[in-house]
Amino acid sequence: MTAAGALTLRLPAGKTPAGKTPSSRMAAPMTDTPPPHRDPSAELHTMNERLAAWAACAAEDSPPLIERFEAMGYAVRGKSREEVEAALRSPPERPGRG
Repeated sequence: MTAAGALTLRLPAGKTPAGKTPSSRMAAPMTDTPPPHRDPSAELHTMNERLAAWAACAAEDSPPLIERFEAMGYAVRGKSREEVEAALRSPPERPGRG
């Protein structure tokens, strides 16, 4: 302990408190190369496709989730996973119930 009563930790040479070497914390070097062109619209479409597939799979074993989709205006009750996924890829068929 130090004179002030605080505990002093000694780390192995070249290590940080997180156990990483100091060089692992350094930022990537600056370059003159611009970042690759991103298409947010395409990224959104891809994410929506993935979410529809995930939600359809999750709804297969979750009656409360089916109820929630129905309340949002998606006609998914009694449909197969593939049909639920197709329904979730499109806007709701009717207004939501809140």
